[in-house]
Amino acid sequence: MVLSRLLIKRLDFLREVKGRKDMLVAAKRDHLESQINEKEMFLKQLEDLKSTINLFMNWIDERESAYTRAETLLRNELRRKEEMLEARDSTIKELKENLSAKIHDLRNQPSEKEDLLKSRDGQLEELRSKVNALTRPLTETESAKERAETLLQDELRRRQEMRVRDSAIKIRELKESLSAKSQNRVGQPSDKGQVDPFEILLAKRR
Repeated sequence: MVLSRLLIKRLDFLREVKGRKDMLVAAKRDHLESQINEKEMFLKQLEDLKSTINLFMNWIDERESAYTRAETLLRNELRRKEEMLEARDSTIKELKENLSAKIHDLRNQPSEKEDLLKSRDGQLEELRSKVNALTRPLTETESAKERAETLLQDELRRRQEMRVRDSAIKIRELKESLSAKSQNRVGQPSDKGQVDPFEILLAKRR
């Protein structure tokens, strides 16, 4: 009878020990599953962050290309206007030389007939009108060139400032994001000898 009670107590004790052991195993399994889920979530966030960084770098490259194209177009336009000015200068110079030659010829010729002089005077007035007509657009073109150069410098400076400001904002946001994720990792348990992929990304960005 006594032996039977002892056996019953022993069995109850063993059942209790087994139950506690099962509870510990289940708790440890749940803890490991939780850690695995956290690591998988962190790796996904890390991949999302890498994708964001790649998108940002592509955006910077596109902006650089756009700025380069705009600058090239403006410079080509200025060069075209300069070529037009040079052509106008050459034409005006030629007309002035012709006018001077005609004036010289008229002064050296004897004024025999009044009609001939009037005709020559008309030709001189016509040449003067042509010179004046070409000189006015030249002045306007020179003013337009100066305005275009000023606009080019202002536009380049404004775009440079926008590019620097946009880049600084994006970089600051990325740094803040990286810093926040790094702080979230501080104090969390990690497997011994396991390399943290977040630290690898930080090392690469440095």
